Amino acid sequence: MAFYQELSDLYFNEINPPPAYSELCQIGGSIAWYMADSQNNIVNSIGNNTNYIVDVDIKGAFPTLCHCLYPNTEFINTVNNAPNKKSKNIIIATTLKGEALKQLNRMCKIIILGVIFDTDSELEKSQIDIFELKKDGCLISCSKQTVDRLNNLQYSENIFTQFLLKNNFIFHIDYFAKYIRCNRTSFLLGKQLKFEDFTVKGQYKHIPVKLKEIMYNIILKNKYDKELINKMYSSTFFKILKHNNLQKHLNDYYMIDRKIMNSEGKYVNFNLKTLVDPDLYKKIFVYPMILSNMQC
Repeated sequence: MAFYQELSDLYFNEINPPPAYSELCQIGGSIAWYMADSQNNIVNSIGNNTNYIVDVDIKGAFPTLCHCLYPNTEFINTVNNAPNKKSKNIIIATTLKGEALKQLNRMCKIIILGVIFDTDSELEKSQIDIFELKKDGCLISCSKQTVDRLNNLQYSENIFTQFLLKNNFIFHIDYFAKYIRCNRTSFLLGKQLKFEDFTVKGQYKHIPVKLKEIMYNIILKNKYDKELINKMYSSTFFKILKHNNLQKHLNDYYMIDRKIMNSEGKYVNFNLKTLVDPDLYKKIFVYPMILSNMQC
């Protein structure tokens, strides 16, 4: 396909990522990657006036790519007539199977990494840290120079970026005040610092409401009630809650949608026979939040 070949050639010839990311940025490399998971460690960062935490993604990535790859076809007409993004992506995924779908994912990676590293400034590139690479998006920390460049791509004179804009690619940026990842889970606090902007993604994204409030207060204010936490997440107190069927406390601190985390760290349907290790809740949800403040 002419578009894919031109995109690959420009990426190979024009984009020079920092040595630390040369392997990740290979065209045939991973399409999903997490710094914390690769290091088997906790990674955290604070966004401020010198360090920005931003999530960059391609708006309508798959439909835009399909327009470039299959112009003026019945397939494109079907995609265009779909009522929303989800419907468009379902049509694309069910129509393009196997290698064709994998190729879309590879192109998304090329585009997002390419636009992030499409700068002639070695200093700017050296200040970019990739936290997460996810299909059509990338979560990074970077300098104000990078943020300004990404917000003003239309003024770029670099060939790769010009090629993307010419083919109608549009990028969206979200900003975050704090980022933590551990246990294959990402914790992100939005720049408005509101509880509703505290999002969790990944393996342990299902968090009871009161536990999430505890985590939020640790991230935002570094404040927590140690006595309350140790009481709620003790084997003795959990047994009291379970055998007395104290649903409010179970729902507030242990369960979400009738699911609970068992002693193996897996979400399962709750019943009286379910084996639960309350200490695991502290290890997975509370301690990383406290540790992140110590590392900052």
